[in-house]
Amino acid sequence: MNKYMLLPNGVKMPMIGFGTYPMLNEDLYKILPIAYSLGFNRFDTAWYYKNESVLGSFIEDNNIDRKNIFITSKVNFYDIYNVVDEKVVKKSSLIDEYYKSCSKLKTNYVDLLLIHWPWFNSCEMWEEMELLYKEKKVRAIGVSSFEPSHLDELICKSEISPMVNQFEISPYNTRKYLIDYCNKKKIVSEAFSLFNVGKSYKGVPPIMYDRVLQTIAKKKGVTVAQIVIKWAINQGLCMSIRSINRKHLLEDLKCYGIIIGSEDMKYIDSLNQDKFVYANKQKLDISYIKQFNKKSIL
Repeated sequence: MNKYMLLPNGVKMPMIGFGTYPMLNEDLYKILPIAYSLGFNRFDTAWYYKNESVLGSFIEDNNIDRKNIFITSKVNFYDIYNVVDEKVVKKSSLIDEYYKSCSKLKTNYVDLLLIHWPWFNSCEMWEEMELLYKEKKVRAIGVSSFEPSHLDELICKSEISPMVNQFEISPYNTRKYLIDYCNKKKIVSEAFSLFNVGKSYKGVPPIMYDRVLQTIAKKKGVTVAQIVIKWAINQGLCMSIRSINRKHLLEDLKCYGIIIGSEDMKYIDSLNQDKFVYANKQKLDISYIKQFNKKSIL
């Protein structure tokens, strides 16, 4: 059974969510009912993922009671703006794009809406996020991949502080400074790329083959994935994870009872290499946007 994290406004958010990126169409549609039947009741999507409509079809086709699931989606600069001759031109409103997402998701509200990455005009985007929240069109609002400097700027210019910051965390990229910052600001930290999947570095094995993690997992009689998830839970983190394997999904939700002592937590922390899979620490400005069509980092 999934457990919950209380957001600053009192909304209960399931700690372990199902991440839908980069799955599309049939692959995603097949795994969603399996994940839901096993106990996953939070689903993470975004405009950029191009799969909101698949999640919506799953909800509608299976007559899912909307109150029984928690949906996170994200709005992106490219939803709302174009760049013409190095000038930013607004083509739509964040609010209009939010309702388009709701339509694809077959719902009239999203539980948690995030700004997807720290854009140079995030404060302008946040004003519309605040309006949606004040009008009770969304249950909670937050950001994704914001550094302390990005959050400081946003908080000092806004009425409502972000309730969640979703950012990359793994044993190879522990982000302790950012977790500490969010704790002090009463912002819930949510991990993505927890398993550092798809990346290996010179002298650094993929996380699932890390000897320290394998040793701890063997000692506990569990999998490396379960150790990594419980390492995150012990830090008070929420997380979004994904798999197309039923057995792995079931194991992922059976992590709450695993005990990892302080010494093993230190061993895992010591694996930190500050290695990013997707994210970076920079605010995304015009120079980045000009390059976006050539190569995406999202």
